[in-house]
Amino acid sequence: MAVYEYSKGQHLGGFIGFRVCISFGHSYSFRQKYFSLKKLKYEDAKKQAEELEKKWQLEAIATKKVIRLTTKPRFSKPNTIFPGFRANIIVDKKNRGGVKKSYFRPVFVIQSPKKEKSDCHFPIIKFGFHAAYVKAMTYYAEVYSLSDQQKLSLIAKQPARTIFTGYLLQDLKKKGHKLTKKDLLEMLE
Repeated sequence: MAVYEYSKGQHLGGFIGFRVCISFGHSYSFRQKYFSLKKLKYEDAKKQAEELEKKWQLEAIATKKVIRLTTKPRFSKPNTIFPGFRANIIVDKKNRGGVKKSYFRPVFVIQSPKKEKSDCHFPIIKFGFHAAYVKAMTYYAEVYSLSDQQKLSLIAKQPARTIFTGYLLQDLKKKGHKLTKKDLLEMLE
């Protein structure tokens, strides 16, 4: 996003004035508008160009937020619910009486947009499937500054339990863990 000022001799077409240009959105659409000094006073042209730039910046932020909430990233795994929000099964390995045992915890994970903060987990065993999703979505809305309307629409898009029993369960089995679909479904109640 930028406002360019062209004085005499700078523009190849002979234009004198201000140009506002921006590219935004999923398709990176390009917009531009010219404010000529032949039609407007210098101060008016500059003021209008700066106002349009601010308007387009706000529009770009809103568009980015809508795209973030309505489309999955191109190369995301099937357990990605929204960018920065995913389902996961955490494997804890513990020694109990000299025997190594694996414990499984299905969770919703919210990735912090700030690199220095760690991910936040919402365990389904502790809260229940729906309550864990609502708590995770509430936190997600807070972290990513979503409006109440956006938050409610995302809560309505709660994924099915198959997000855990499909890809994630198969992934665990490929890694050699012994977790049955029946046991996993009991954890998801």
